Amino acid sequence: MLEAERDYPSGTVTIQVADNRLIASFVTAKKLTDDECATMRNVVQDIASSVCDAAAIIEGAWTIVTIDTCLYFDGSIRMRFSNASQRLKLAFQEHAVVSNDITAINQHPDGFFLRLALDDLNAGLMEGKFLRSHIYRAVESLRNSVAPANENTDRSKCWEIFRTALGIEHSHVALLTNHAERHGDYANADPMSSQEVDVALCGIADLISRYVRWFKAKKLMQDRNIGV
Repeated sequence: MLEAERDYPSGTVTIQVADNRLIASFVTAKKLTDDECATMRNVVQDIASSVCDAAAIIEGAWTIVTIDTCLYFDGSIRMRFSNASQRLKLAFQEHAVVSNDITAINQHPDGFFLRLALDDLNAGLMEGKFLRSHIYRAVESLRNSVAPANENTDRSKCWEIFRTALGIEHSHVALLTNHAERHGDYANADPMSSQEVDVALCGIADLISRYVRWFKAKKLMQDRNIGV
């Protein structure tokens, strides 16, 4: 049984997993909007993922659960889902970041910070219930690249240097932070709505884009000038 929340109505969820295929039903008294449908997909996917994780982990296996189609009660297609985040794709396009930028940084000796950040973002996209934690880890990886801590610099000063270098405010990082989720305090870590996911993805895309521009200016161009 699901109680009504701000972005979906109350109802009953039934889930069946068999032969690596997941089928779930959600019975509710009202017709779902597109946003409610997308949010319910995330809710059901989260429930199913927990069930599958519990069954598989004791066998030493990992699991990934994805739901690709929503049907009406008569079996006709209500909505198809994609694993690709269109909002994230558009955000990188808006900031004019392309795959060649990432490749150039990956090939640099200091490129592992961005690789780690993208690994975390990728994990967050695959396992949405921990998206905020993975995003924050990605931010910390980029911060360690721009302003690495040492015995003469305290942590708050490192964050200040990082924000200044990338031209962002404290609120930008705060937007991507949820300490309750990071520390396993899930009673106080509210699930993210589809709109909140979009906001978070736009925020991390903006930050990664700023980092790419910073890296190109401070590392790649500098190396070229030294080579000349």
